[in-house]
Amino acid sequence: MLHPPGGQPHRTVVDEGRNGQTDQASSQEADTHVHERFDHSEETLNTAVQFHGQWLTVASSETTDAAFIPDRAVVLGVASRTTLSITGATSYGIGINGDSTQFGNLLGIALGSTNNGVIGPTAFYANTKVRVTANGGNFTAGKVRLIVYFLEMSVPGT
Repeated sequence: MLHPPGGQPHRTVVDEGRNGQTDQASSQEADTHVHERFDHSEETLNTAVQFHGQWLTVASSETTDAAFIPDRAVVLGVASRTTLSITGATSYGIGINGDSTQFGNLLGIALGSTNNGVIGPTAFYANTKVRVTANGGNFTAGKVRLIVYFLEMSVPGT
């Protein structure tokens, strides 16, 4: 929820045209060189960083689908931790169908290995599964914990 101090709606005008200085201006002052941000106390805005987490057992399959990315989500990254040593593969990648290493590649198979697979904010326009893909052989055993970090936004109310 975005609320200004005192709970009253206000408008902040930021002029980025003067060496990074920021000015606050009244609602009458605006031109094409300003960015506007409106905060309205009468409306709840439901935007927050969210996550889906899942533990995956990686065995007997070269690729395993995991927690999905929701339709219309803006993904910030996928973090991983090897929670049970992986055997059969020499490393693994994390991605999606068509880009099997979008969130990381050549990731560690040893217990406790981690990766913070940060990407530029990327919008997904359909429910999308995250994939763990074996490198250098097929998975025979192991476990990986994945967390997908994303933004979901709501549309304005009436």
